[in-house]
Amino acid sequence: NWLKQSLYLDAPAYAGQPITAIVEVVRLRPEKHLVNLRGACTTTGATVCTGESLVLAQNMPETGGKE
Repeated sequence: NWLKQSLYLDAPAYAGQPITAIVEVVRLRPEKHLVNLRGACTTTGATVCTGESLVLAQNMPETGGKE
């Protein structure tokens, strides 16, 4: 479940253009089943969008590790 998302459109992307998406897990909070994500989409060397999300992850195991 997406709880919050911000998306910034930095440059245009056109139909037929290949786009690469990269998503990074920024923070895990297993005790609350929350995951913070940061992402970016690029095409031909230009960043077309960036953003951050807060996701409620169902059935997330508690690892006891770092956040």
